[in-house]
Amino acid sequence: MVPGLAGLFLPKVFGAEEIVRIDAVVSHIEAREGLEAGSAGLIASFETAASIVRCEEIAAAAPRVSSLFGITGPNGDAARELGFEFTLEGLESLYARSRVIVAARAAGLHHPVTGVWQDIRDLDGFRRFALDARRLGYRGMVCIHPSHVAVANEVFTPSPETVDFSRRMVAAFRQAEAQGSAAIDFEGQHIDYAHVKTAQGVIDLAESLGL
Repeated sequence: MVPGLAGLFLPKVFGAEEIVRIDAVVSHIEAREGLEAGSAGLIASFETAASIVRCEEIAAAAPRVSSLFGITGPNGDAARELGFEFTLEGLESLYARSRVIVAARAAGLHHPVTGVWQDIRDLDGFRRFALDARRLGYRGMVCIHPSHVAVANEVFTPSPETVDFSRRMVAAFRQAEAQGSAAIDFEGQHIDYAHVKTAQGVIDLAESLGL
């Protein structure tokens, strides 16, 4: 535990009690070392059947939990535990991946991550793996090799076109809202508060990345 530490990655979590105990230990060390309380988050990794069954409890076990890692790559611990055979289509792990996302969102965790892709040379396969994860609701990828980092950043960073569209949408809606409207026709699409909130999320992410 040192100043500036963003968080701790917890492999093979089984249940919420582990999170509570680790949270207590980390809190004690923060106080002992004079570090800001709660400054280091916890990323819980779902590599066991038991953890997936208890993912909602784990996600809400402590305020320090900052993200969930739904591991669904080929031939890893999760595949062995659950007995599935990995495919790029991902139907064999769709339930587990989806449940981790729902647990994260229900606990107010908006940046669930997934992975990993062991093939350090098949970047096209990794890109498809990452794209499927993003479409499902994951917001980042755990990379096992430096060659994957650029692709992950590309996939999970909103495109300039998407950011521009979102900014124009929000601006048009706010103008209409000021005139008493709660829904507009924006470039042929029906837009209301739900769409604006989604677009604002894209804008916030882009701005956090300096875009």
